[in-house]
Amino acid sequence: MLYYLTRILKKKGLFKRERRSTEIRALAIVLYFSGLSFRDVSKLLKAMGFKVSYEAVRKWYHRCKDIFNVERKRRRYVAIDETVIKVGKKFYYVWVAVDVERMEVISARISRRKGNLECLEMIMDSLRCKNKPIFLVDRAPWYKEVLSRRGLKYEIRTRGKRNAVESWFFQVEEEGEELLQKVPS
Repeated sequence: MLYYLTRILKKKGLFKRERRSTEIRALAIVLYFSGLSFRDVSKLLKAMGFKVSYEAVRKWYHRCKDIFNVERKRRRYVAIDETVIKVGKKFYYVWVAVDVERMEVISARISRRKGNLECLEMIMDSLRCKNKPIFLVDRAPWYKEVLSRRGLKYEIRTRGKRNAVESWFFQVEEEGEELLQKVPS
C-alpha cells in the first residue's frame, strides 16, 4: 500500500521539495487516514527516528486527501483482521478491512489496544458501502460479540477468502522493513 501511494504521489508531483522523502510522507498520510491524530502521527514518526511536526503532517494530508475518496460500492465479503507492531518500546495494533473480491483496502486503523471498542470502530468504518457485507473474521472473541450485537452476518474463517487481509499484512510488513532500513541509526 505504501509502495503504491508513494508511486501515486511521485506521479502527481504533489511535493516539489524533498526535505522529507516521499515514503515518509506516504507513511504519515496513511497513519492519519488510519485514525491517528496529526499529533499522534508526528509522535509515532519521531519514535521511528524522523523529526516531523504535526503541522507538516496536516499539510501533507490536505494536499493528498483527494486520493482517499473512496466510492461507496456493493461488497459481498469483507475480511477484517488486526496485528501488533512494535515501535520503540510501545505496541500498536493495526486493524484492516479488505474487500475480498476487489482486493481493496476499505479501512485501516491503528490503536493502542485491541478489544470490543476498537473492533466496533473498525466495523462501523467498514460499513461505508451500499449494503451490509458478510464479514470474514478469525476466532478473536471481540469480532463475534460486536458483529452479533450489531446484527451483522459473519463467518469465522482461517483460510480461503480471508487470505486477502493476511496478504495485505504481509505486504505492509515487507514495505515496513524496507522503510525502517532508511531510518538513521
